[in-house]
Amino acid sequence: MRFFYVRTLGRGDTHLADARHGCGPEVVPVCDPRSPFRPLNRTPLQICFYDWQPCAACLAAHHEPTPVRHLAVAR
Repeated sequence: MRFFYVRTLGRGDTHLADARHGCGPEVVPVCDPRSPFRPLNRTPLQICFYDWQPCAACLAAHHEPTPVRHLAVAR
């Protein structure tokens, strides 16, 4: 499961990262795995409070289309 972590209070700087077991000092954002950061929030957020908070690249990666399952009916 992915949660939101706040890098800065700037527009679009709240990023999605995978939930971890235990509380490590850094999180790895979905949009740029090569740039871990120390979040400002101690408790992961399930939703952002304001529309301007989330990173657009993280949201795009998070909402990848799910594959379509084709169902067949046998008689």
